[in-house]
Amino acid sequence: MNISFLSSKYLIIFTCLVFVVGMFVGCFVSYMFFLCKYHGYGSISYSKFDFYFLSNSKMFNRCSTYRDFLNNFVECYSVILILLKYLTYLKYSYLKLEKLYNSLKVNCSSIIERCIKYGWSNLSVKVLFDREYYYSLIRDIEHANKSIYVAMYVVKYDPHDVHDWANDLIKALVRAKKRGVVVKVLLEYRTYFGYVKYNYLAYRYLKDHGVDVRLDFNPDTEHMKIVIIDGKIVYIGSHNWSEASLYYNHEVSIRIVSRDIAKEVEKYFNYLWNRAG
Repeated sequence: MNISFLSSKYLIIFTCLVFVVGMFVGCFVSYMFFLCKYHGYGSISYSKFDFYFLSNSKMFNRCSTYRDFLNNFVECYSVILILLKYLTYLKYSYLKLEKLYNSLKVNCSSIIERCIKYGWSNLSVKVLFDREYYYSLIRDIEHANKSIYVAMYVVKYDPHDVHDWANDLIKALVRAKKRGVVVKVLLEYRTYFGYVKYNYLAYRYLKDHGVDVRLDFNPDTEHMKIVIIDGKIVYIGSHNWSEASLYYNHEVSIRIVSRDIAKEVEKYFNYLWNRAG
């Protein structure tokens, strides 16, 4: 945290600058008042030269005489001293915040060290942009040997498009099922823009090929895009399983390799899966 501005050196400099500028302005205005009152310079007349300080405040009164002006100037100087007092208090508060921040930074560092020490040393995270998601995911599905859990808002199956990347992922799940991999797919029933029709087509295709698949009929929306593979690989992001999302759109997802994280996400998947059953 950078609070060098509030260090003692800068506070003293700032205080001096405020005092000097305040005195300069006060002397200048006082001198102009004197000229206008006693000499009537130019087109400025005493009757038109009215001074207001903080016009919405009752602290300062309209200056009708030079003595009134001096009294108001003294009051302004008192206000400046009060502001400087609060500035000092603000500096003290920021010093306390800096101390707290440093202690939190040390605590966070120790937490990270403990995570690395007790099982997160193998954590791997990769950001997947646009089409990278498809290439990475289908490779992991093809190499899965234990389990694949999918919770997806949109899985758009198009039997008339042989080049549809969404079809490729769906068929890869069927091949994994035939290899003996446990495959579970959870699809949202309530979707916008008519996607429920495509979700149902995917549901029927997977069901007909022996894949354990469920449609979630609950009133809330399952909008997540989650894939968990072999209890250690997790895909989370914006990619739906549709040709637009996989091929045309700008999307971003992450691939996480961590048994601890996969375990947490799998708990959430199982909760949604059991609720939809």
